[in-house]
Amino acid sequence: MEEELKKETENIENNKSSEIDNKKPKKTEKVKAKRKKKKLNYRILVVAVIAGFLVGLITFNGWLNTLDFWMTDAMFQPDENPELDIAIIAIDEASIQKMGIYENWKRDVYGKLIEKLCSDECEPAVIAFDILFTSEKDPEADKYFADAAARYGSVIAGIYLDVDAVGDNDEHIITEGTVKGITYPYDTLNQAVAGYGFTNNQLDKDGYFRLLLTQADYQGEKLIPLSLAAYKVYAQKNNIEVREFDEDEKSFLFTYSTDAGRRSGFEVYSISDVLESESYADKTDGKIVLVGAYALGFQDDFFTPAERGARMFGVQIHANEIEAFHQNKLQTAMNDWAVSIIYGILIAVLIVAVYMAPLPIAGVITAGSLIIEMLSCIILYKNGIYLKIAYFILPAVLVIVTAIVMHYLSARAEKAKINNAFKMYVAPEIVDEMATDGKFELKLGGQTKDIAVLFIDIRGFTTMSEKLSPEEVVSILNEYFDLVTDAIFKNKGTIDKFVGDAAMAVFNSPNDLDDYVYRAVHTGWDILLGTQDLMVKLEEKHHRTIGFGIGVNCGPATVGNIGSEFRMDYTAIGDTVNTSARLEANAAAGQILISQDVLDRVSEWVEVEKVEGIKLKGKSNEFNIYNVTKVIDKPGYLESGISIRKKK
Repeated sequence: MEEELKKETENIENNKSSEIDNKKPKKTEKVKAKRKKKKLNYRILVVAVIAGFLVGLITFNGWLNTLDFWMTDAMFQPDENPELDIAIIAIDEASIQKMGIYENWKRDVYGKLIEKLCSDECEPAVIAFDILFTSEKDPEADKYFADAAARYGSVIAGIYLDVDAVGDNDEHIITEGTVKGITYPYDTLNQAVAGYGFTNNQLDKDGYFRLLLTQADYQGEKLIPLSLAAYKVYAQKNNIEVREFDEDEKSFLFTYSTDAGRRSGFEVYSISDVLESESYADKTDGKIVLVGAYALGFQDDFFTPAERGARMFGVQIHANEIEAFHQNKLQTAMNDWAVSIIYGILIAVLIVAVYMAPLPIAGVITAGSLIIEMLSCIILYKNGIYLKIAYFILPAVLVIVTAIVMHYLSARAEKAKINNAFKMYVAPEIVDEMATDGKFELKLGGQTKDIAVLFIDIRGFTTMSEKLSPEEVVSILNEYFDLVTDAIFKNKGTIDKFVGDAAMAVFNSPNDLDDYVYRAVHTGWDILLGTQDLMVKLEEKHHRTIGFGIGVNCGPATVGNIGSEFRMDYTAIGDTVNTSARLEANAAAGQILISQDVLDRVSEWVEVEKVEGIKLKGKSNEFNIYNVTKVIDKPGYLESGISIRKKK
């Protein structure tokens, strides 16, 4: 017996718990609803594929190279870490002032320069001349220079390559067969120097010098630039291993070690000062000495990425090239095909990810991808690989900007949709005013506010509906509600609700209105006048006519959201509303019944007759009721378009 009672008790408890579980809101379903994500559709896939293709095409063709170089230069140029002892002997304005016009200088000047820099105890590691000494000028002075170069033994002279064409200007290399000739130093000097290197350079399409040529071929002879020739001599004397470049390594992008400033890491001495003093041998001992033009008149200055907008003299560029060889600050551009495919795929994936994610997460995804891109470029650059950066950053920024714009437009469209939906309940003018003003706020639980309330109902509708088909009933209701809605909205009222064939409208809610009691009475009058045309139409169409009973009251009421957490209704409640409903219930067809409170506020603009014999529920015998027989238009009321009545 006890066991049976125990089982019975357990069954009851289980049934109760299952009932409770059934009553509980299912959190899982709610969470699923909240976590609803956008569905991937073919349109976004098509957009992603097309965008990826365009990014790949633009990347491969290098249409953003100028912007890309600008961004890369800003990130990496210069690194300002020269390591070598490099001294520049400058043929500058001061020297020209002291020594006369440069074209009149005899070449023994350079022989004397070598002698000044070299002594029994001191001498530079190498002296490289970024000057072209072509045909002989003065045999004695020319021989003096050649003899000094031969005695010192570590002089590098400049040569110039007569280049017919430089590749396709995208490869940036001097290819086999493009060198048509070489301008060497005059014979005596050519035999005396330890070596020579070409002084040619190749500017990028943006006019900046950022490319270092490592070799050129002429009739089977491998030629190297002046900077590399000088560095090899220096490296040999200091037991430094020099990188050997393969046939396919004819050009590199390189990182500058200094900017264009005169005192920017390299020692610069005026040639006239060196020739007049004995102290410069100590200052240049063991160093790489470069001799070259250091004045604007020589037209040997170029724009470089080290300092945008500032020109750097050619001899300074050679010094930076030597640093690049020494520190291996050389970058090879990543294969265009590979970069194009990678960026095209990444942008396509980014577009899909941004579309699928909420805007804040989309921003995080885009920011993360940009950070990864920047870090990748930095790491690769430091390891000798140049990765185009603008071709991903610019499209990625465009993707997120487009997402933000689309989100804004979507939000505006959604807001417009809500406003349009709200206009089905509230007068459009009020909705527009609320949207523009932005100060309207619905208070949960409601607020007490003085309003005017209008109730309207069809008289004899139940009897009439029994004799008509459902389609005819709906048609008549639609005609009726069109008239009622138009009148309410044009008087700036708010439709509170439709209940069967009855309608309720409030005035001065949710937005404040001037003359709201007058507007309520005016609405009733507009409806009565509008029934004249409506009755004719209904008679012709359905062989039926209808009449309306209208009640208007004013006073305090509770206005706001009333209901539950899951279903709310914006409405008005209170005695003011109830009284208006009872006035309407007692109104005969074609009557507008108003209270004493209403009459007190609009007495100047209405004509009424007192109604006797009506007792409203809950009201004393002293409660006065009036039937409106005429409404007088206030000045400007008709002209403002508020009234729907026709002028006679």
